[in-house]
Amino acid sequence: MSAVTPTVAAAEYHSDDTVPPDRAIHVGMVRLCGRDLAVPADHVREVVPFPDRLEPAFADAEALAGSVIVRGQVVPVVNIARLLGFGEAGAGPGVVVVLRCDRDLIGLFVHAVSGLTSVRASDIQPHLFVEAKGGQVVSSSFALDDRLVGMVDIAAILSLPGVPRVREIARAERQAMLVGQTRLLVLSVAGADLALEASFVVATVPGTQVRAAPGVGDQWVGVVDYLDLEVPVIDDLALLGLSG
Repeated sequence: MSAVTPTVAAAEYHSDDTVPPDRAIHVGMVRLCGRDLAVPADHVREVVPFPDRLEPAFADAEALAGSVIVRGQVVPVVNIARLLGFGEAGAGPGVVVVLRCDRDLIGLFVHAVSGLTSVRASDIQPHLFVEAKGGQVVSSSFALDDRLVGMVDIAAILSLPGVPRVREIARAERQAMLVGQTRLLVLSVAGADLALEASFVVATVPGTQVRAAPGVGDQWVGVVDYLDLEVPVIDDLALLGLSG
């Protein structure tokens, strides 16, 4: 009978010096641009097909590709190929690996999922960066069958500037949110659907021309006239990262 190998949560292997070096770290193996990466298995929520069309993420970040909707839950999707020096990964075919860190969700675009494996904690080698700019989304690696595998740092991805944090909504919370529902005004901007809480909407002024105004900033495009008032107009496309 073979001995049972003790295991440890994958997120602890580099942050807890008391972890025995022979503990097994369970990881999910994925491929991106022909390279091997690993994600901590205990942080994998599920894997979904890459959709025909990504929804907007309403944010602007280099690695941010868009978002997907998984059973009513919005999940931002990142493509880390350029951050790893892989060049452009392009869009599908591929899958989205939905990762959970505490209750934060993030989707990782990869070209393929190649299964599960285990690696000893002592075999995972941390990377030390001299004068790193931050956002090192792969901060350690290990050898597997003469191949180098990069370990994806989920916390580092969630800390990237401009990448939104989306909290997982439990079923009980979702049911509670149905009580006292809020009325919304739904509108479309650059092909994306937005919603405003109706109680904040004073009026709609279709066909109104936006006039230039002195002193406007990067996010203000001018003013419109409404009831003898000059109302500032915001550039929502730029603010939500939809202008590209």
